[in-house]
Amino acid sequence: MTAEQAPAWAVPMIEGLAALRGEVTGLRGEVTGLRGEVAELRGEVTGLRSEVTGLRSEVATLGARLDAEIAGLRGEVARLGDRVDAELAALHADMANLGADLAGLRDRLDREFPRLRADLMARLDRLQDQIAAHHRDIDVNFASSDRALKLVRSQREEIAGIEEQLSALTRLVHHLQGEIHALRGDG
Repeated sequence: MTAEQAPAWAVPMIEGLAALRGEVTGLRGEVTGLRGEVAELRGEVTGLRSEVTGLRSEVATLGARLDAEIAGLRGEVARLGDRVDAELAALHADMANLGADLAGLRDRLDREFPRLRADLMARLDRLQDQIAAHHRDIDVNFASSDRALKLVRSQREEIAGIEEQLSALTRLVHHLQGEIHALRGDG
């Protein structure tokens, strides 16, 4: 019976039922959206093992959101009556499956986290060993360059001493040449 065919006193009830049907359809859409989010989370779990801590907080947030959504849905469903009870039962079954899936994911993360942590620690140890080896190489190179600098400075000082002696000998040769020219009378 449509609202046009119904007596005037039944029209508000028919319109109320139509509104409730719309709400149920909206709730189905929200449940479908939640199912989509859960499927997306399952796909991302494999790639997010290195971000286990962040994932746990996201899962807790998602659980809180889901719990809040469920509480709101239960309030709406209670007003819909016997016809909506079947939909509510399906929703509860889906939520139970989701809870089982989330529990399975948590168990899997709890199993994988120690291995991941051990792998990361081993890699960090290897990197620290490599850095320490580089530091030792740098220290050896600095020591070698310090010795080379000392040698260069020592040779520069020796060359400066030889240049002073050469300059003194040159002046002496010029002086002796002047005396020889004076003795010969060339001068």
